[in-house]
Amino acid sequence: GAAHSRSRRGCGPAKSQKFNLGTKHSASTAGYFLLSFKGDKLKVVNAETAELNLLSLIIKRHSRISRAGWDRNISYSFRLTSGGRHCMIQLVADTLLSLYQNGWQPVAP
Repeated sequence: GAAHSRSRRGCGPAKSQKFNLGTKHSASTAGYFLLSFKGDKLKVVNAETAELNLLSLIIKRHSRISRAGWDRNISYSFRLTSGGRHCMIQLVADTLLSLYQNGWQPVAP
């Protein structure tokens, strides 16, 4: 119903002080990083501190981070408390929108 279409506090694209809107950023070593959403785990490959901070901010808007840390040299993982399918859909959409607004563009696989 109508309750689902109303905006809620804390929803919407995340903002970060480290990025200037409208500029292209190539902070990662090769100018890209990978995101993998699988179950309650979000894996980030080839991202640097600025991107990880932005992702952490976005994730905290939608879920709780139960564990975060480096898996390998360039792989960082967030384990989230399960928020359900709707929460994950919102998280993916917010992540893509926020990264795009901060100068990142998705690349086709």
